[in-house]
Amino acid sequence: MLRTLMLLLMVASGLALGLQIVMNTRVRTALESPAMGAAVSLTVSVVTVALLIGFGLLGGTGNAPAGFRSVPPWAWFGGVCGAFYLVAFVIAMPRIGVASTICATVLGQQLISLCFDTFGWLGATKVPLTPSRLIGAGLLFAGVVLLQRR
Repeated sequence: MLRTLMLLLMVASGLALGLQIVMNTRVRTALESPAMGAAVSLTVSVVTVALLIGFGLLGGTGNAPAGFRSVPPWAWFGGVCGAFYLVAFVIAMPRIGVASTICATVLGQQLISLCFDTFGWLGATKVPLTPSRLIGAGLLFAGVVLLQRR
């Protein structure tokens, strides 16, 4: 049951991502700047998370000082990845469309995820690479190719 709820949560997050792409691209177009479009989106994200924390909706222990000291240096670059992701979206979407943008992004996520699972990079739990997992990634690649046909 919990697994099903988590899968549904992630489907909903994918729906939100599709909405975000179109909304952020509209901001980018109005501001005539991919960087400013991304900055606006990230600022709204920070304010939203701060409000959720302020209202106690995200839980956690609130042990930030000790937690900050225990974060490995490489982990701080997650924000850089997020900024790259957002800027890439607002540049690519008007040129290749929402479906191709999302599908290519999911393919990239799947490829790096398979590497994390297979090799246990950065402390990820190892999950064996099986033929069915490779076929799944191959189908995602096929989806990217097929979405380019017009």
